[in-house]
Amino acid sequence: MKNKMNKKIVAFAGGAVISLSLVSPSFGQTNTSVNVNAGTATTTTRQLREQNRVNNLANKVKNTQSKGDLEITNRIDSLNKLIARIQEMKKLSDSEKSGLISNIQTVLTDLTTLKTKIDSDTSTTTLKTEVKSITADYRVYALVLPQISLLSASDRIDIIASEMQTLSAKLQTRISDAQGKGVNVTAASNSLNDLNAKIADASSQAKIINQDVLTLTPDGGDKTKEASNTAALKDARAKLKIANSDLKTARQDVDSIVKVIKSVKENNTASSTAQ
Repeated sequence: MKNKMNKKIVAFAGGAVISLSLVSPSFGQTNTSVNVNAGTATTTTRQLREQNRVNNLANKVKNTQSKGDLEITNRIDSLNKLIARIQEMKKLSDSEKSGLISNIQTVLTDLTTLKTKIDSDTSTTTLKTEVKSITADYRVYALVLPQISLLSASDRIDIIASEMQTLSAKLQTRISDAQGKGVNVTAASNSLNDLNAKIADASSQAKIINQDVLTLTPDGGDKTKEASNTAALKDARAKLKIANSDLKTARQDVDSIVKVIKSVKENNTASSTAQ
């Protein structure tokens, strides 16, 4: 009985050993596979991170370039419109127009060169500096736009003042005719005097604006010059406001004079009809 039991134990133990020997290689192979896969996964993760870094950098460069291109394009469009406005001005001399246009064309050339540089750069640090320079070094909106706008407005005022001077001479003739017919023209004469005074003042304000604004140049980052330009533009706007007010009053004077002239004509017509 014991012998049988011992044989069974021996047989079981032997089978267990054989089973373990068969299983052991399998365990070894599985661990090797896991280690290889883990290494491959690590490599892939690094590649993905690097690719993401490259893509992010490329997107940042592209966005910065797009921002710079847009700001430059807006300024170029504005400057080209200013050149057209300058060419339409009537009261500026040809040399004054040429000087303004020459300054603007210099800025246009510089901006075009800067745009080419921005489009070819790939360094985010360099691009940031270049895009910043669009505002710092090419201060179109700080001076040139308001400068030309004021010059254009003063040019228009001077033209209107000249036209009103011609009208004033015609009104003077009508008033004199009415006076010769015995009409009381005191009110009309007073309005004419005020009209001439307002026309003269508006024209004077326009000329002062031209003198003060025409010679302004971009500050180039100079704070003292920037403050000086700002003060000059502010003063020019105040003068422009006065000139516009003068012309508004002048138009009212014209209306008052015309009413007197019309009343004379209507009275003459009524008298002729009665006869």
